[in-house]
Amino acid sequence: MSRVAGWHLGNSIARLVNLIGLVPILATASAEYYWAQPDADWSNSDNIAGHACRTADELKKGHASFAFRTRVSCRNVEGMRALLTGLSRRGLLIGGGCTALGAVSGGAAYGLVEHGVLPGKYRLDAFLGACGGDPGVPRVATGPVVRQQFYSRYRKRVVNMITMLPPGHARGLPVVLALHGAGGDAAGEVGLGYSQYLAAGAEAFAVVAVDGGGATYWHPRADGDDPQGMLIYEVLPRLQQQGYRVGRVGLSGQSMGGYGALLLAARLGPAGVAAVAVSSAAIFGSYADAITANPGSFDSPADFAAHNVRSADEVAVLRRIPVRIDCGSDDPFAPQDTLLRASLRGPNLAGAISGGCHDARFFQRYLPAQLSYLGQHLQGAR
Repeated sequence: MSRVAGWHLGNSIARLVNLIGLVPILATASAEYYWAQPDADWSNSDNIAGHACRTADELKKGHASFAFRTRVSCRNVEGMRALLTGLSRRGLLIGGGCTALGAVSGGAAYGLVEHGVLPGKYRLDAFLGACGGDPGVPRVATGPVVRQQFYSRYRKRVVNMITMLPPGHARGLPVVLALHGAGGDAAGEVGLGYSQYLAAGAEAFAVVAVDGGGATYWHPRADGDDPQGMLIYEVLPRLQQQGYRVGRVGLSGQSMGGYGALLLAARLGPAGVAAVAVSSAAIFGSYADAITANPGSFDSPADFAAHNVRSADEVAVLRRIPVRIDCGSDDPFAPQDTLLRASLRGPNLAGAISGGCHDARFFQRYLPAQLSYLGQHLQGAR
């Protein structure tokens, strides 16, 4: 089988996934095999299926918290040909064929993406156009980027605080707090291109990013780490002392940071938040899903319940704040983001579920519109 045919195999598996809702371990393995071993023998179906099975085994060993259920059936080459021609679900189920599919349930799907365990899936999605193109960061002259450090009593450690300013502006600006995702930090938000998008959009506010911890999910934790308290009681007062307007702030974030921004908005309410704009908010359907995806995300079922942005109390507050939520239709968080959007439906809701994945390309495609949205609502903020 040629290298192109190898990709056709992944394409067919992707179609199968769309039909029966499974995560494509074979497509993933095949894609990785293709890239890592371009001269491998693609004519042998056992080779490909065997590699898929070995990949699944390695994933299970390396990520024991993920609830994999892998089933493998290798009957004949005709089955491979059936996959390559993209038969119907009924035909595939009746014909069997040579398939190796890993069914990943609940929180496992979230975690696979957050931890990069399924790069092949997004490589295939990108190949098929499902993730959309790379928008690139605008090549423009940016404003100052001010880097500071301070010891946070709420996080019990030294943290970095980075303030990104638009060109031609200094202090006296309103503020947008940008909350990073799982495994990220303040520097990662700079790398996402906030400074460039501020300059390109001629926005008149400062964007401030702070180290919130790799898996804190931006709320008070049982070990005493409290990134949310840091933002409220340390970061905002510091910014006010430096001359910024923090009476009503804007909130931005991606993935875990999107969840954290919504959670912070619900805590501060409309008196403290002018607007929220997030991408791919990492909202879990249950405590079990959350800890399957990331064992450090919540301390207990009670902790999850107390910080559930889809709870009636949180939604009641968020409905009084302009909220924009964007999420890719191929993002594992899309179902929960869709449910939250449905709860918030009304004049204060913006954004959409649209084509895209849980990646920087999606975040960057929507960041300019999100910053513009925040700028509109920050006009006149005290």
